[in-house]
Amino acid sequence: MDVLNVDKLRDQNKIIEFKLEFNEHGQLFFVNKEKKISVYIKKCFPWSNKDSFFSIRNQSDEEVLLIEDINALDEHSRDAIISSLLASGFCFIINDIITIKEDYELRVWEVETNQGMRQFQTELMAWPRELSSGGLLIQDLAGDIYYIPKVSELKPSGKKLLWAFID
Repeated sequence: MDVLNVDKLRDQNKIIEFKLEFNEHGQLFFVNKEKKISVYIKKCFPWSNKDSFFSIRNQSDEEVLLIEDINALDEHSRDAIISSLLASGFCFIINDIITIKEDYELRVWEVETNQGMRQFQTELMAWPRELSSGGLLIQDLAGDIYYIPKVSELKPSGKKLLWAFID
């Protein structure tokens, strides 16, 4: 199967139209004019760049599409990638924020998750990503993903700490 590189095609003035969508059973599909394929998402190196290099793979583990920058995608497809990564189990659900401190060009977060208390670091310039669902996504320096489903459900102290990082 040919690998479709969205950015390369765009540079050659070719437009590839596709979308990523979930069916009623929660299965992710790559859909374009020619085909509808059951796929999954695999984050590629470098791990440090949260918005870059995602491999869309079919059930035979063949790459269908390489996405160099998810910000170039429509909001629906971008959210599908993020949701797929969340469902893959490499995500901590944040129930509350205990502290956020700056330390040597890093931001140190102490949070309460479904798995217990965790501490992680982000770059000072790394901001939580707002999802169309209203949730927030944070990726730490190690590549782990932290998800806040509803900011409104955080304790007041956690909301106050987070307020500076969201619009």
